[in-house]
Formats: sequence, structure tokens, C-alpha cells
Amino acid sequence: MFGLRRIEAKVDALAHSVNVIASHLDHQEHTIMADLTALTAAVEANSSVVDSAVLLIEDIAAQLRDVDTTDPAAIAALADELTAKSGELAAAVAANTPAA
Repeated sequence: MFGLRRIEAKVDALAHSVNVIASHLDHQEHTIMADLTALTAAVEANSSVVDSAVLLIEDIAAQLRDVDTTDPAAIAALADELTAKSGELAAAVAANTPAA
């Protein structure tokens, strides 16, 4: 009878250990899922920024192709717009680049 109680005690201890491990794994799973959700959101935000930058560059390229080279004011205005937009883009990249 004493041997059976000892075995039951060991089984109970093992069951408790398994429950603790399962609880820990469940917590880790929730943490990983939260991290994955945050990472997914960051990737989507970056994709949106990249898509915006691509559209900006494509628009500027189209404007350059269509510019009237006989109109210095149009060329100057386009150059000013390009300077402003590249400054905005550089600021956005700098603001969203983690420090090394």
C-alpha cells in the first residue's frame, strides 16, 4: 500500500509539472501571437509607405517626361517640388529608422 501511495504522489507531482509547463507554453503562445500581430502591422505600415514613395517617384517621373523644356518657370517649379518631396521622404525614412 505504501508503494502505491508513493507512485500516486509521483504521478501527482508529474501532473502538476505538466500543468505548469502547459500554462507556461500557453503564455508564450499568447506573447508570440501578440508580437506577430505587432510585426504584421509594422510590415503593413512599411508597405504602405513604400507604395506611397513609389507613387511619388512615378508621378515625378511622369511630370519630368511631360515638362515643357521651353518654360523655365515650369522646370524650376518641378525642381522645387522634387526637392520638397525628397526632403519629406528623407525625413520619413530617418524618423522610422531605428538607431544602430
